[in-house]
Amino acid sequence: MLAALSLSCVGCCFVCFVYFYFRDIRSFAYRLVVYLSLMNIGHAIGFFIPGITDSLCKTQAMITSYFSLAAVLWTSALAFTLYYAVVRRKDVASLELKLVLFANGVPLLALIPPLVQDTYGPSGGWCWIQAEGRDYAKGTFWRIATFYMPLWLVIAFNLFVYVSVIRYLRQQVQLMLLPDFSSDKLVRRLRLYPGILIVCYTLPTVNRIYEMFTHGYPLIPLAVLSGGTMCMCGFLNSIVYGLTDTVRERLMGLWQRSRRPSEA
Repeated sequence: MLAALSLSCVGCCFVCFVYFYFRDIRSFAYRLVVYLSLMNIGHAIGFFIPGITDSLCKTQAMITSYFSLAAVLWTSALAFTLYYAVVRRKDVASLELKLVLFANGVPLLALIPPLVQDTYGPSGGWCWIQAEGRDYAKGTFWRIATFYMPLWLVIAFNLFVYVSVIRYLRQQVQLMLLPDFSSDKLVRRLRLYPGILIVCYTLPTVNRIYEMFTHGYPLIPLAVLSGGTMCMCGFLNSIVYGLTDTVRERLMGLWQRSRRPSEA
């Protein structure tokens, strides 16, 4: 789990480095990817906090709750802006403040009910919303309401958006309004985006459903595997969202320039 978190931090820091180092790729779209990367970094940092005392445990629970939901919502913001720009052909840069308020404001509101009801605490290997003993019913409800329900709604929304965009691109190819090779390249990348959340959060969802039916009693191998896949989300996001053709070209150019003095 720590290895997965470290990979996620490195990958997301790489995305941020690329954005600030290469001025010519500081587009609105890539800035949204940086927002997503920052949320994933915050999520990883939360897990690095040792939950050895009650206050540290609650801190870890709140930080991971906030940043995990924020990262999920930022993927929906990216999907929405892609649909808005490609299919609707609208200017999306003016939406930045609204996207920030949505993707970062909703998780802030979601922190309040479990905090008021004092349900943040130990939760099967790390600290989150407790759902065992006297907290079983309300903890299970807030887990679903503040994370798993938004997560799978976002997955459904992202799938709908990317399927819509892919269909639109293929229609443009048929109408000879878009080159086939450029459409195919974009379609291959679009297919990867919704898969990240599905790959990373299917096992954690299964794990929490299992705990729901066993009144909080964890299945250790499943809990370990779910923690590992969940923590890989930031790393996979950094590769799929951040490592575009333009970024690869800039990195290759930087690498070639760095070799010239030593070869001279």
